[in-house]
Amino acid sequence: MLRAGRVLVTSVYRGVVMSVTVAVCFERLAEHAAIADFVASFARKNGYSGFASFDFVEDGDGRVQAIECNPRVTSGIHFLEAEDVARAIAEPDADRPVRFRPQTLMQQFYPCLIEWQAAMFNGRERGMKWRAMREARDVTWDPRDPLVFPTMTFTSYPILVPAVFKGKSMGETATEDILWSGAGS
Repeated sequence: MLRAGRVLVTSVYRGVVMSVTVAVCFERLAEHAAIADFVASFARKNGYSGFASFDFVEDGDGRVQAIECNPRVTSGIHFLEAEDVARAIAEPDADRPVRFRPQTLMQQFYPCLIEWQAAMFNGRERGMKWRAMREARDVTWDPRDPLVFPTMTFTSYPILVPAVFKGKSMGETATEDILWSGAGS
């Protein structure tokens, strides 16, 4: 999250369970100095305010290279305290820190469930995905607002139907309206 050329918070994470190219279970990593330097440089040079999400690759020597930038939130938002994010947006001059949630392993339960079911007959993947589902905290569940989680099936119906019945991934169906795959696609 950036504001007028400075970094408010950077959430570094890796996908643990993937739905094609979209992470549905993710692990927050310790801050990576090279990533922090890149994000700070990007913010400074562009004076950008808002969310900016980067994809990085790391080579065998530990060097990172940015390969993609998206001016929107991605799964890293789930590691941040929602109240702090809301305050940073609503009160941009408040200059309060955006804190991390205590959880370092988070999941989107329904997409993870679909991925686990798809891996039922793949021993290695099945075990890894089942372990992730058991250990990860769901991004939606909140005891202060318990109805959100059980109603997700109904509210995510437009994404679930193509994913389950048309053989598409949750990531594909969730991003169809914003995805561009080149001219003529």
